[in-house]
Amino acid sequence: MKNQLTQIATKEKAAAHESARIILDNLPDAVVLVDKALTLVSFNHCAKERARQHLKKNIHAGMPLIELVPPARWPALSTIIKDVLSGKSRVTESHSLSRYEGEKIYENSFSPARDKSGEIVGILIRSVDITPHKNAERAMQEAEERWQFAFEASNQAAWDWNMQTNEVIYSSSYKKLYGFLGDDLKNELSEWQNRIHPEDKGRIEKAVEEHTQSDNPYYETTYRIQLKNGDYKWIMARGKLLSKDEEGKPLRMIGTHTDLTQTMQTKAEIRKMNERFHYATKASSQALWEWDAQTGEAYVSPSFTEMFGWDVDENKHFDQWHQYIHPNDQKETIETYYHTLRHTNESIWQATYRFLRADGSYVFVSDKAYILRNKKNEAIKVIGATLDVTALKKTEAELLKSNERYNIVIKATNELLWEWDLKTGEVYRHKEGIKKVYGLEDNSLVKTVALWMERIHPDDVGMVRQVMQSVMEGGEHMQTFEIEYRFQTGDGRYNDILGRGILLKDENGQPVRMIGSEQNISLRKRLERELLQNELEMKKRINQATVDSQEQERSEIGRELHDNINQVLTTTKLYLELAAANDEVAEELLKKSCVNIGNVIHEIRQLSRSLMDPTLGDLGIVDSINDLVGNLNFTKKVRITLDIEEAIENTLDKNQKLTIFRILQESLNNVVKHAGANFVTVSIGYNNDNIYLQVKDDGIGFLPESVKKGAGLKNITNRVYLINGHFAIESTPGNGSTVKINFPIKRTL
Repeated sequence: MKNQLTQIATKEKAAAHESARIILDNLPDAVVLVDKALTLVSFNHCAKERARQHLKKNIHAGMPLIELVPPARWPALSTIIKDVLSGKSRVTESHSLSRYEGEKIYENSFSPARDKSGEIVGILIRSVDITPHKNAERAMQEAEERWQFAFEASNQAAWDWNMQTNEVIYSSSYKKLYGFLGDDLKNELSEWQNRIHPEDKGRIEKAVEEHTQSDNPYYETTYRIQLKNGDYKWIMARGKLLSKDEEGKPLRMIGTHTDLTQTMQTKAEIRKMNERFHYATKASSQALWEWDAQTGEAYVSPSFTEMFGWDVDENKHFDQWHQYIHPNDQKETIETYYHTLRHTNESIWQATYRFLRADGSYVFVSDKAYILRNKKNEAIKVIGATLDVTALKKTEAELLKSNERYNIVIKATNELLWEWDLKTGEVYRHKEGIKKVYGLEDNSLVKTVALWMERIHPDDVGMVRQVMQSVMEGGEHMQTFEIEYRFQTGDGRYNDILGRGILLKDENGQPVRMIGSEQNISLRKRLERELLQNELEMKKRINQATVDSQEQERSEIGRELHDNINQVLTTTKLYLELAAANDEVAEELLKKSCVNIGNVIHEIRQLSRSLMDPTLGDLGIVDSINDLVGNLNFTKKVRITLDIEEAIENTLDKNQKLTIFRILQESLNNVVKHAGANFVTVSIGYNNDNIYLQVKDDGIGFLPESVKKGAGLKNITNRVYLINGHFAIESTPGNGSTVKINFPIKRTL
């Protein structure tokens, strides 16, 4: 009986062992048991097959575990073995590449193997094939990435709202849209609610509440939401309710945010532009219009009515425009318009024509339009503006007449008209005048002021610059000037030029333009020089005759005066003949003749009154001057102090003595009459080979350049000239005057 039971127990134990083996061999996972010496004790069928397929090895009991592990993983395996034998469990992941099955991923678990007493006797290793699970994770991750990329590429941000917990999952594109980093934004509904623009918040919360209570699962609205930096974006929010509970309460909603900031800004700009256009059409002096080339319909701004009197509603179709064009302008205007539209690639059309007003009158208009074309170059729309240019046309007509008159005057005159723009430096000169006055073929040689200055005679350049500078610095808004100078012609000769001009200044007193004319006075100047030479010769003869006549008998004076008068009259006759033959210089020559005749009359009077003072021959020059000064001091009109070197008595000849006496006599006479002086100092002496005479007073003084020479000054000038001397006056207002004369001692006439 006992043996039978033992046999039965043995059979049951063997059956249990076989059952365990069957179970292990049918597991899809590899299972290996190793002892503490890391020697294989037992393994299932899956472990054997994997070793054969992936490691090319046939495993067997007693085989060291290390032979199944690549050397590179030995250090890691050693750490795992230590942990497991100390009672810990470890999990690792390994990859293998099969020719037939491709990449395989295994999850390897290492756990202690214990006996019935709980003592660790080895290590149980289980390797599970997790390749399908990993592939599924990868697919999900790739899908997630594609989803994120799609949202970012479309400028959209995704969100997922658990409406029971108010937890919201914000996508990375959502956070990026509003300037947040990964952990900056919490998964809370308040993160969205608190950043809605205050002006939009009430409206949005109401819209969300109404939507959750409706049967429509889709939701869409537009509002502003705040960025991390405090700015706001316009967004379009779209959402969809995914589920509700049995009572109809929403459970979950997902959706997107799309950035509409640029779109909203563009719309705002368009609104502003439309407003500006609306007000511009009201304020504009032009009639704005738009024509749809496909429908023929036209839009005309309200200013059309103000300009032409026609009701805007009467011009809804473009063909109506034709009937308002003046009959004489209609054909050309319409033909050019349609030709530009249909037969060219041009985008601009413009024309000027006469347009009918509602009152029956015609006005000149300037029409300009921009043509919009499609890809086939067909005109689809034309936008234009019509401007009333009637006043401009009248001005152009008047200007044309003025230019015609100007050109006629230019051709009829011998003057050169010019204009200098001081801001640009440009100088305009009439072409015909350049040839007549400058003797140049065109303006290129004098197109700038600098080039013009280069052709002025060297002796005149300084004077011209000084005059121009004085004019520029003048205090008046306009200042005129007149100047004479010599200008080099194209053949190298010099023409005498008379220039006149006016300087124009702006309201700030700054010079802006200079306008003037120039005249070639070469002929007149040549005649003047000839006349001046004759006049000087005549003056010399008259003055010499005056001096000689005082030393000769009175009977000789009559004959000398007769001869001189005859010469002067002959010269004057020449003036008058030249004046009669040449109208251009007639006025100047007549003036010279009058002056000449007046001078002759004056000289005759002077000669008749200024006969030789008998005291000069009897007393000598020194005593005669002392006598002259004494007589004037006796009148007590002025106090004269005399300083004279007596040696001049034997140094001067008769003519020089008489000349210096007459000059002093004339100078003192001028002081008494005009200077208003109290004291006068007279100095006469010699220095080296020159005699000097100085008369200095403390009178009112004057500007020598502003005083016209009278008979007295002319008489002094002529007498000094006769003895080859030098004459100068120094004077300023309020500081008296000084007359200085010097002449050579030994040189006599």
